[in-house]
Order: sequence, then structure tokens, then C-alpha cells
Amino acid sequence: MRFYPLRKKEVSEIRGRACRKFPALCGYLNDIKKAYIIEEDELKILVLDNDPSFITDKYMSELLPTILLVKKFGIDAFPYVIVDEGAVPHILNGADVMIPGIKELSDFSRGEIVAVWNIGRNAVLAVGKALLNSSEIKVNKKGKAVKTLHYAGDKIWNIMINFLKQRKK
Repeated sequence: MRFYPLRKKEVSEIRGRACRKFPALCGYLNDIKKAYIIEEDELKILVLDNDPSFITDKYMSELLPTILLVKKFGIDAFPYVIVDEGAVPHILNGADVMIPGIKELSDFSRGEIVAVWNIGRNAVLAVGKALLNSSEIKVNKKGKAVKTLHYAGDKIWNIMINFLKQRKK
């Protein structure tokens, strides 16, 4: 695992992209004091003020919020689906979100980043990309709704948990 700080210019560019993509986070992003990257293998996690916040690509052009960031800001900060208890073990094994397991959802468009919450609204299970828009999901009875990109228990999750444990020492 490798850590390295980001220059102010890089942070400013990331802040701008993230604010455009996730407007609910702008206040938080404007208050960032330090930022760095955790890199392991092909994975890059953007850490903002000691919070693992985004998964990014090698060019830092794509930003996927981590489960920890979604949890920090709550259900209203990102488009979401709420799934029933039967879907939980499958999602926690990396499965995509299927329409029959969805019990509630916010409005979103195809291709948007969507948070997947449990029925109690107290745990973020995954973050993914909408394969359909919310109105299509409401009328369909079967099929995939959200492509899972990051879920609790995956490699990204384990890197973040190890980072947080090291930080507490």
C-alpha cells in the first residue's frame, strides 16, 4: 500500500468535478484541508481530511463515492435504492441489484451513481451505477436495476478498514 499527498491544484480540480457530479457535497469539499491517495495494485482511494471518500482511476477523472462517504452524508445526499432483507446477502457478495428486491427508490437517471441501503435505512450496502432510470424500475417487474461497483466487504472496503485501523494507532 502506498500513500502520497495531492497538490493544491489537483485538489482544486477534483473539488470542481465532485461538486458538479455530487452537489450535496460541495460544502464539505470546500472545507478540505488535506488530500492524498491510497494506492494498492490498480486501486486508488482519494482520502480527504482522513476520510476515505472516493475511488478513482489512475487519471483521477472518475470519482465513485465510497460507502463510508455515503454513510457520512446520509440517504438524501445521493440517489438511492432501498432493498429488502432477502437482497442483502447477495449484494454483500457483489451481486447487482435486481428490481424485485427494491422496496423504495429516489428519482435518478440511467448512468447515475446510486447508493444501495438496507430496509432499515441504517446501513449502506453498496454503491453502483443505475442501469435504468427510476421510472423504468418502477414499471418493470424483473431485471437488473443497479450495477454494483463497490460493496461492503470488497477489496476497496478492506483497504479502507485497514487504513482506518492504522490511523487510530
